[in-house]
Amino acid sequence: LILGDFAVRANWLVPEVLVYIAFVAIANFAQPSFELGYAFKLMRVLLLILSAIFSIWGFIGGIIIMLVLIATTEPLAVHYLYPLYPFNWKAMKHLLFRQPINRDNT
Repeated sequence: LILGDFAVRANWLVPEVLVYIAFVAIANFAQPSFELGYAFKLMRVLLLILSAIFSIWGFIGGIIIMLVLIATTEPLAVHYLYPLYPFNWKAMKHLLFRQPINRDNT
């Protein structure tokens, strides 16, 4: 917090950038795959470079590249977007609607 306040007062960053950075930092903890976390970090750099060079079209192209890479990469025989791609309703239902744990299983 102190470093963020210093960066804003020194006009290095605007407060909105600090919110984006905080969101990304918290989102990194929510990813189940260690490799996917590093892949997202690399993709953010690619997205930043494409956005700087080609403006909005670079951003849109970078998002499309990210989605295609995430959808087609198969690290351990299961895609990163498994319940969505390839679509499996039973697995998706299990993710969206959690069942209580059986008392005999505790």
